Amino acid sequence: MKPQDHAPDRRRSAPSPPSARPRRAGRLLRRGVALLVLLLIVLSALISLEPRLPRHSAFVRCVSPLALNGDLRSNPRKQEVAQMMVGSAENSSVYWEDQVGFIQYNVEGNDQWNRGYTGGIIGFTSKTHSMAELVRRYVAAQPHDNALAPFLPALEAVDGTSSAQGLGPDYVEAWKAAAADPVFRDAQWRLAHEWYLAPALQSAEADGLRSLGQFAYYDAMVQHGSGGFAIIHADALQRATPPSRGGDEATWLDAWFSAREAYLAREVSASTATRVSTAQRGLLAAGKLRLRAPLTWDVYGDHYRIEVAPFCGMS
Repeated sequence: MKPQDHAPDRRRSAPSPPSARPRRAGRLLRRGVALLVLLLIVLSALISLEPRLPRHSAFVRCVSPLALNGDLRSNPRKQEVAQMMVGSAENSSVYWEDQVGFIQYNVEGNDQWNRGYTGGIIGFTSKTHSMAELVRRYVAAQPHDNALAPFLPALEAVDGTSSAQGLGPDYVEAWKAAAADPVFRDAQWRLAHEWYLAPALQSAEADGLRSLGQFAYYDAMVQHGSGGFAIIHADALQRATPPSRGGDEATWLDAWFSAREAYLAREVSASTATRVSTAQRGLLAAGKLRLRAPLTWDVYGDHYRIEVAPFCGMS
């Protein structure tokens, strides 16, 4: 056998024609573009299908990734996350939209704290002017065939008291009927924003707070009004320094929670303190200063959770 029969084949394959390389690069570019388009389609689907995200119980809600961006001042979807959390305390549900038709007399269950009728997405009450103002605005926006219009004089008459004179079962029925009207829902959200959310966010911005602090201020404004809010804020200033003045944010929020718990025990009812002690304090302990999902909290003995698509139901 000849030696060359055992020699390794050192021949190299012929180089690719010059035109093959641009074709290969073109294929890679097209694949990259196709992948980018697919990602954009998925993101668009998440946005467009947001109202149809999986619905669980009243205690669990799935939100779009867009609800995680920014804070309550810059992101309306994050404002809705805050509203979900307020709803857990006000109506025992994170589906705040379902609470437009909620209404009950003496929801507190005792004469000392009776605020008359409590209704709607944040608990507008007939005693504290907010319910009369809401109905007044709704009648102005929907002047024809408005089921609540006949009750506006009675609401104005009982304002400042816990009386139900001129209201009663007919009023409750009319309120629930109005809940089917998108104009009534819009009126509730606009009043909640104007009277409670906007001033809370203004105060939170002045104190240098991120999303958790913004929500905490909003929740306090909803429950206590501007007068109670001012008292709590003054007490908190005796305990700590807000971030805008050089203080630590977590330390300030701890002081704010302590001031609010003291106010609840003194002026409202210690039984409502869990919306601070086991809800907001729990979020602070978990480091949720930006309110990034998943969020878990407990209020009035119930456990709530907000998850982010597409990972809902995995925790």
